[in-house]
Amino acid sequence: MAGCNNNSVEEELFSTPQNTNTQTSSSTSAQEEEIISKDQQTTDELDVSENSTYQNQELGFSFLYSGKYKFQESDEGITIWTKQDYEQIETFVEATPLTLSYAENPINLSLTEWVKESGFLLETEITEQTVSGLDTVRFQWSGMWSYTSVVISVPDSNQVIIITLDNDMTEYQPIFEEIVNSLKVF
Repeated sequence: MAGCNNNSVEEELFSTPQNTNTQTSSSTSAQEEEIISKDQQTTDELDVSENSTYQNQELGFSFLYSGKYKFQESDEGITIWTKQDYEQIETFVEATPLTLSYAENPINLSLTEWVKESGFLLETEITEQTVSGLDTVRFQWSGMWSYTSVVISVPDSNQVIIITLDNDMTEYQPIFEEIVNSLKVF
């Protein structure tokens, strides 16, 4: 979940990905799209100063963000990078800075119980919140590094969305909060 497989980045090609994921912006700048591996993982970079919307039809969510980021997609979710970090991805020794992924909650535990049962090494108490009309919990935990995660219950589903921030990567804090506060699940 919080790790990064730097070996999966084998080549970079410029082309248009064949998926239904979209980004929209009120900015007039061009969108650059790249296919970065044999697995057809895509990253999209949009240079905007105003709010933009990232939407992933396959995984069923969207969120607002501002700034210039790269979105590395996989079957498990997305990893969000600043351009500078993305350009150094092959030598990146930190855990992935910001991820958004899905996990199963097959017996529909409460979010607090799900976190406790999932084996997170908690550093703080679990705080229950409602964000954008969705039930969420927020907590800090440790692994190889210290993380903050927000877990969101997906309505009418046995799944949860986990948004995880590497606490050492403070430059990602603003987009982490933007995602948490604007996430829409469909």
